[in-house]
Amino acid sequence: MQFDCSIAVRHVRNSLGVFVRFGCDTQIFLIYQPRWSFHLVYLMTERRIIDDASFPNEWPKKEDHEGHEVRWKDGVSKEYGVHGVAVAVDFDICIADGICISVCPVNVFDKMDFPAEQEKIDKQIPNDSGKTLLDRWKADPMREKDCIFCRACEIQCPVQAIKITEGVGPFA
Repeated sequence: MQFDCSIAVRHVRNSLGVFVRFGCDTQIFLIYQPRWSFHLVYLMTERRIIDDASFPNEWPKKEDHEGHEVRWKDGVSKEYGVHGVAVAVDFDICIADGICISVCPVNVFDKMDFPAEQEKIDKQIPNDSGKTLLDRWKADPMREKDCIFCRACEIQCPVQAIKITEGVGPFA
């Protein structure tokens, strides 16, 4: 068996953290401590909403928020679920880099603040994308109905937290 492997090194407090990524979906995080030992901190599988063929049909509606649906799937969603259906942003994957906001020609997204995310930023805890958060907000598709399906946001999102699906939600 052969794996593609990549390694990223990060400082975590007074220790050295090492991400080891195997293939396209599994990575481990090790912390090196001063006595030349590594400790496995966690094993995680990256998730991408764009790869989930069950979305949106098999994801039940949890609630309505600012003119769009919030979908949740037990065993997949962890904290926030997926906002929007035609323009779906998985808040558990979003790292708040803002690319989707800057590339959208019709201004679909607004920043939604999550003060509780600050602790994850401070501790450099990765989310479901396997990446650490850049800010404490998420890109909320508040004007989902204005989408022209250019897919600029979906293409540019570095963690693939966005899935564009025509003919669903407000476009059904």
